Amino acid sequence: MAEDADTGADGTAAEVAESGVEASEITPPESQNSWQFGSKEQAEEWVNNLVVARDGRVAQFAPGLGEGQYRRQAQQGRLSRVDRQPPPVSYSQRYLIFAAAILVTGVVAGVAGASTTLLLRAIEHLTYGYTQGPMLIGVKLAPTMRRLIGPALGCALAGLGWWLLRRNTAVPRLNDSIRHDRPFAQVPMTLDALLQVLAVGAGASLGREQAPRLFAATGSEMLIRLGSIPLPHRRILLASAAGAGLAAVYNVPAAGALFAVGIILRTWRPVAVLVAVATSCIATVTAWPVSHGAATFLWPQTLFTRASFMFAIVAMPFAALTGTGFNALVRRAGKKAPPPSWLLIPAIGLAGLLTGTSSIWLPQMPGNGKDIILESLAGDGTLAGAALALALKPALTALFIRAGAVGGMLTPALATGVAMGSVFALTINHLGGHASVPTLALIGGAAVLGITQRAPVFATVFTAELTHPPPQVWVMLLVAALGAQGVRVMAIRRQAARELRSVQMRTVSRNPSCRRLIGGRSRAECTVAPRRSRARSV
Repeated sequence: MAEDADTGADGTAAEVAESGVEASEITPPESQNSWQFGSKEQAEEWVNNLVVARDGRVAQFAPGLGEGQYRRQAQQGRLSRVDRQPPPVSYSQRYLIFAAAILVTGVVAGVAGASTTLLLRAIEHLTYGYTQGPMLIGVKLAPTMRRLIGPALGCALAGLGWWLLRRNTAVPRLNDSIRHDRPFAQVPMTLDALLQVLAVGAGASLGREQAPRLFAATGSEMLIRLGSIPLPHRRILLASAAGAGLAAVYNVPAAGALFAVGIILRTWRPVAVLVAVATSCIATVTAWPVSHGAATFLWPQTLFTRASFMFAIVAMPFAALTGTGFNALVRRAGKKAPPPSWLLIPAIGLAGLLTGTSSIWLPQMPGNGKDIILESLAGDGTLAGAALALALKPALTALFIRAGAVGGMLTPALATGVAMGSVFALTINHLGGHASVPTLALIGGAAVLGITQRAPVFATVFTAELTHPPPQVWVMLLVAALGAQGVRVMAIRRQAARELRSVQMRTVSRNPSCRRLIGGRSRAECTVAPRRSRARSV
């Protein structure tokens, strides 16, 4: 059987008249809206007639109606493929399939996260010529020429790959594809993720977390496509796969679940929460052979006092300002990104060269920002170095986005906030006081990340899971992140009220009737602009 879900009888008549196809061949009689086909060839002939009459339309055959039922999809006036419809399943079978899909999604995300980590390490070792330890050690031990040539060459190769990829196809955004149930382009999205790993491993100031999310979501989509999974559950599984990829690469299961539910799906339905938590936990355990189940950063033995809690309050407006500036800089750079042309090669290569140049004096600058966090937690940084990192990290991130590169924003924003907190702590110590640099740095990182992601709870959990600090620090992180978000919301409301008053005053100055009402009882009539065109221009 087949159902035509795209047009009604009125649109059919005109289209049939233009195509020359008999109306009885593509339009069902009033007594029925479907046909029975005995073979695949008969179904193909019917759909071919439908496509001739209606260019680019889709005819979907009802699922579960027998062995001879097929679905054909029209693409650019031709039929692309034939997909067999899944047989009907019972409720118990549906639940078992959904549970199996959750398990498979978690395992695929864990493998994606572990593979991303191993590939990234290999590229870092090749770029800077070291064998063990974090990138910070490799950059410090690398000669000056290698610090310059390594990032420039690696980023230029990534630019070459992006040029070849984008000149042939468009790479859809992962979050939009999941939210709007758009089809996945597995090959372009996978290649884009590989190029992101290459750029970050070579020293690009971008986050690595977007690549495992792409790997996990595309791999899971290929597997769950085979099952009879309803569309809402498919959306939940794909969002959970993306969050589980983040959880696996950083060993942050709770943050991965919050990312899937709060940032991608933007829903707190119980089924979505349960699936996100299950997939993130499975993915994290799957990646343990690579991550060893340890925190990404080791929390040092440090003393924190009431001054640290006071800083969580003082840092709120500064974090709101820093996070808003970071987002504005990156957003403006993204609007000016070049089109897919050969200019991507020298542009991204030049950004890598500038990053390598900065690493001569600041070896913590290359990469996603992990080295800035390592240095701040160890307390080895200087006030000048922290201040330069606070200024250069968002600038280099925006430079790569402006050049046409693609990557994550979580760790660059976190590193920027950590540098801000380090500046405060080192300034206090320089003036004769005593402040815990790791504690203040982590507070600043959580607050700034909460602003950039507009998710203070996620920022708190993500930052805490990266370092596993004491419970008192968890409270400080949450207070700082929520407070900074509150400051941001209050600033937005004040700006909106100021703009509204400005519009009202302009309306009053241009409308004589409003000027007469100023001293009266009501001023409501003065808030309406006298002319619609003037209101739009304001």
